[in-house]
Amino acid sequence: HRDLHSFPTRRSSDLSSGAEKTSLSRVKETILFSLIFIEGLLFRFVKLGQIPAGLNSDAGNMGWGALRVLHEGWLPLFRDIHANFIIFPPLSYYELALWFHFFVPTQTSLFACGSFLSLLSFPLIYWFFRQIAGAPVALLTLALLAPMRWDITLSRMAHPAMDLHLLLFGCLAFGYYALESKNQWAWYLSTFFLSLGFYGYPSILPLAPLIAVLLAYELKKRGIPWNEIRPILEKCLLLFLALSAPMWVDISGHGFRNPRDHLSIFDKAHGGFSWLTLLENPLRTALMFNHRGDQWPPQNLPGHRMLDDLMGMAWVLGL
Repeated sequence: HRDLHSFPTRRSSDLSSGAEKTSLSRVKETILFSLIFIEGLLFRFVKLGQIPAGLNSDAGNMGWGALRVLHEGWLPLFRDIHANFIIFPPLSYYELALWFHFFVPTQTSLFACGSFLSLLSFPLIYWFFRQIAGAPVALLTLALLAPMRWDITLSRMAHPAMDLHLLLFGCLAFGYYALESKNQWAWYLSTFFLSLGFYGYPSILPLAPLIAVLLAYELKKRGIPWNEIRPILEKCLLLFLALSAPMWVDISGHGFRNPRDHLSIFDKAHGGFSWLTLLENPLRTALMFNHRGDQWPPQNLPGHRMLDDLMGMAWVLGL
């Protein structure tokens, strides 16, 4: 087969004319990115020890597990199910254990880890959107995310999903870079982020089939023959199966179900299909961001919307 460097690069030429019209100078782009990053940092770290007030059980259990990893040699490979039947992803334990290796394990330090992971995802989010839509769109995306109350709250309270953006956009950003650059290391790094996501919050599990659909779309759009990309995809598939094998063993024993299945649209549709069921969850999400907020007490947000009307609608529309 031909070398990976012989792949066609239609996308760069197709987007070049549009990118020129909306391009920013490197200096302006750097300044704007820095200002948005500083804004995100302030929202996630200012008064971190005071807001949120107290420590909820999820974050406390993750911190306790991290200390066990750090001082007792505990090495969890599968999802840990505690007496309160809340599932904690093993990746959170290792992330916090590494954090506590360098910082004193206090409540504020625990929250700081979540805020740090949130900020760490900013460059990857920016890089992904910059690759597919240019610098202005990437900057606009970060400008919306930086003050987004939902993301701020989850990161400041060390929610188990605090690394979700990092894993998701690590996979996507390096995946798109692999398609553009043909570098094999980028393929492997994208696969690594995807595999690592299986040890994180369960919400990332549907990402794997979506990545496959997205990849098929991009290959067709770019005109890349299947025979030319198959060798690297086969290697990535083997790498993914090897890295995620322990979680597949866990899933085969316990299934995908978890204590929050009552929130799943599949669980609600069990026993009969209904269009109203399909509409219920998106409607509830839209109202959560724009009207009634999240009713989960530990977030201190019941009855208060997550975003103002303008940014809330932008979020719901995927902008």
